[in-house]
Amino acid sequence: MLRFDPILPILILVLPILILVAVCYSLRCGAQPTHSKDHLVTAEILFSKDVVTVAYRKAIEHTLYATPGELARFIQLPGATNPETVVSVYKVGGATPKYMVTCTQSSSSLWETVPRPGAPVRKNGSPMRVLRCDAEISASLASSIHRIWLTMLTTVKPEAVRRGVVSIDGTSEIFTAVEGGNRELHGAAPNEYPKNGRVSDLISLAFLLQAYCDPPPEGRDVVAAKLTQAVRKFPVN
Repeated sequence: MLRFDPILPILILVLPILILVAVCYSLRCGAQPTHSKDHLVTAEILFSKDVVTVAYRKAIEHTLYATPGELARFIQLPGATNPETVVSVYKVGGATPKYMVTCTQSSSSLWETVPRPGAPVRKNGSPMRVLRCDAEISASLASSIHRIWLTMLTTVKPEAVRRGVVSIDGTSEIFTAVEGGNRELHGAAPNEYPKNGRVSDLISLAFLLQAYCDPPPEGRDVVAAKLTQAVRKFPVN
């Protein structure tokens, strides 16, 4: 004679619910994409003691750090043979200060000028020139940009390394700003990040600052309006 098990009907009813809960949890919480953490990471190039990297870093600082960048600085290293770019936001003057944006760009790749140990000495090509533009910015906008930079730079974390994944050298975006008058903070965009997140918005802001300094045909006022809107929308909390 078959024996009736009272637990079986309960399991039949409960099991689909448990499966559904598990699937929902894996979609929302468990199976996050590799770039789900939307924050800046340690800018390794700024701390590397490799001889070539140190020489490259010094070449960037000597050539493109034409102005202070205490409020915000953006360093774009395009890789390969493209020129490097630095955008800085800073204050000048005393009692009635002005706030400025300066963009400097090398006429050719600084990376190509760095000597490599054991490599033949490269012949000098065209003299290196620095392309520079300056533009005044409002105090309120400069202050907001400084706050955004600090917001992102105070949450910098080491970049997670995934096994089996090899990063290919390419464009690097580095951010710096001074906190409390003397402490410089550093961070870099990670290899992977959400397309519609804070890191992406920060990079867009940096390029808007570059465009504001050296405006396209539509003019600086148009870029200023876009920059102001982007600053207002940026989630600083």
